[in-house]
Amino acid sequence: MERRLRLGGQAWLAAAACLLVGCQATPGPNVIDESRADSSAPETFRNRAALPPCRDVVLDQGERLGPEALKCLERGYAEDGAELAVALPTVEGDMLVSHYRVTPRTPSLQVFHDATRDKFGSGEWTESSCPLPQGAESIAACLGVA
Repeated sequence: MERRLRLGGQAWLAAAACLLVGCQATPGPNVIDESRADSSAPETFRNRAALPPCRDVVLDQGERLGPEALKCLERGYAEDGAELAVALPTVEGDMLVSHYRVTPRTPSLQVFHDATRDKFGSGEWTESSCPLPQGAESIAACLGVA
């Protein structure tokens, strides 16, 4: 019984610390939906043509992107295009969201990076492209999974 009380006290202290300091819950896919709806996104993102979506990916600290995401973009390159959204935490736990877009047989992957939730970073959106010199085989390098 004494041990059970001690554990309860520890849980209470942890809850109190969360209230005082603030704890961040593991974000769900809504962080990606928030990014998609962000009015501060570049106009090229807000007015982009619709592409078939890949499944949204929300990574935890230290997790890496799985092969399904890569396969989805590779299929998009070969077929009707695709868009992949990936959310991942910074070292401090702030969420970054990247939107990767590929259209059939184009020479580059379009990347929109949303850092508006990063308190220690730029706090801004950026737009870039990643060259695909070997076509779909280059996508892994652009995603950092090669």
